[in-house]
Amino acid sequence: MRRILKNYLKNESGQFALIAAIFAVPLVVCIGIAIDTAYIHSKSTSLQTSLDSAALAAVIPGNLNDNERENFAKEVFHHNYDDPFPVDVKVIATGARVDIQGTIEKETLFMGIGGANKVTQRLKSAAIKTVEDVICVMTLNETARGSLRFEKNALLQAPNCSIQVNSSDQNALIAAGNYEPNAKRICVHGGVNGNVGPVAQANCSALPDPYAHITVPNVVGDSSDCNYGPIDAIVPAAAQALFEYLLFGSINQNIVDEVNLIMNTTFAIGPNNDVRYPGVYCHGLHFYDTETTLMPGTYYIQDGPLSVGAGAKVTGDGVTFVFRGDNSYLYTYDEVALDLTAPRTGEYAGLIFVQDRNSSADMTSIIKGNANIKLVGTTYLPTQDLFVGGLGEMGATSPAMAFIANNITFTSDIDEIISQNEDDFQFFKFAMEEVANMLFRMGLSPYQVDYSSANGAASGSLEQDFTTNILTHIGSQAETGIPFAKSDGGARLISVDNTPL
Repeated sequence: MRRILKNYLKNESGQFALIAAIFAVPLVVCIGIAIDTAYIHSKSTSLQTSLDSAALAAVIPGNLNDNERENFAKEVFHHNYDDPFPVDVKVIATGARVDIQGTIEKETLFMGIGGANKVTQRLKSAAIKTVEDVICVMTLNETARGSLRFEKNALLQAPNCSIQVNSSDQNALIAAGNYEPNAKRICVHGGVNGNVGPVAQANCSALPDPYAHITVPNVVGDSSDCNYGPIDAIVPAAAQALFEYLLFGSINQNIVDEVNLIMNTTFAIGPNNDVRYPGVYCHGLHFYDTETTLMPGTYYIQDGPLSVGAGAKVTGDGVTFVFRGDNSYLYTYDEVALDLTAPRTGEYAGLIFVQDRNSSADMTSIIKGNANIKLVGTTYLPTQDLFVGGLGEMGATSPAMAFIANNITFTSDIDEIISQNEDDFQFFKFAMEEVANMLFRMGLSPYQVDYSSANGAASGSLEQDFTTNILTHIGSQAETGIPFAKSDGGARLISVDNTPL
């Protein structure tokens, strides 16, 4: 083998040089095309950036007529575009929208070998002028498919406010239901799948989280931090109570007192009129078959859910619920009456439900109800998913109601939702019900838990019973006194698929 290689290197017949030269030609051409392609791409990026800047800048000024706006767009473009190649710029401008197109011919360095001496580049940009709209629905997830979903017979009516979807997925908004959502404006950073009507715009700019500045104070979460509901001490006490009753037929009075304490602080159980006060509610707060008035202030729901069960009527003005710790989320059932108004000033102004973004992430909160749910303010769950559904016209009397969450689904068949956190809670709730009813039957507790109303069947047509009609009537801050998140009042880039240029 060594001898063959030595003889090959000594060969002076010229065949090797000829073969190398033949193969070098296409190799050089390929390298040249790659260089041309990279060169063209770099110039296209510069051209597109300049077009975007010109469209955004020209749509904002309110004191320009259409001709002045067109000239201003060209002026901004040429100010930003510093390449030496001449560009043919066309602009169509109105007070609401600016479309701009740039066409450039670039000479190639190597493609001319194949006859392509020049390459034509034609790029477009379009921007719309945005007003400072109130946001009533916003999803914050940046990549999720179906970040905002409309399913079954869910119907959203929000003619006075805007919907914003920040996901860049090509199916960021999925409208798979039987009705078109109705809003003043629907802006989706990614794409739209389904029937959403003419107000929906894909490829919009994403908007920043309007409540990113919100901070929630940290606590250890043990009994010393609890104003109400030290369940970590009550659960083993309840187990001991059952054990003693089964063995000895009696229960220690101290255990009875502890169980009554938890039923009185963490569980609001009717039919008595109940009053609750701001503070730290450890391991959750639950309302069942009772009329409860909430005093103004902040209710910290620590390491447990906030649940509003069948037959409960909860009213509060100037209240905010803050979810923090483990397994802290929101769950409302059918046949509840919820009338809550957010505070008008302070750290949580405009917010009714707030999730600490560092706590209980990747969980599911559920607002399931009917026309008796009235929320004047915003539900803000930055890292949780939110399902909204129920019977009838939920929020029909709400002058201003908004939802901002990681992902949001509006659905009529909310009973189909399976949530692991809800399964865990149902197990605990069942245990507490059994203990409370056992003590009631023994005459040791005034609390009897009756959930029979949860099985009540609604009457009427199928369409009426299983249609969630989310009516969002956003009023101005002056009308409600409640501040709401607003979209930017400048400009945003939009899809140019339907540009007239």
